[in-house]
Amino acid sequence: MATSASEASVQPLTLVMLVGELEKLRKDVTGELTASMQTALAPIQASLQKITDTVATHTATITGMETALSAHSDGITTPERMTGE
Repeated sequence: MATSASEASVQPLTLVMLVGELEKLRKDVTGELTASMQTALAPIQASLQKITDTVATHTATITGMETALSAHSDGITTPERMTGE
């Protein structure tokens, strides 16, 4: 069987070449998927930020209430201890 000049110049793939090509393809696909996900999630980013801000505000409010209730509770129990009740 005769081979053409273009077939003769084609080198067989080696394991190193295959691994390199697969790594390149993986990076390309990963980059494309990351870009697609960022584009798809962009519309909900503002909502997510609002939720995060609300949770932070509520956490501060709850912490303040806990502190106030502890102080109030201490104020109630201290006179009881002093009177022996």
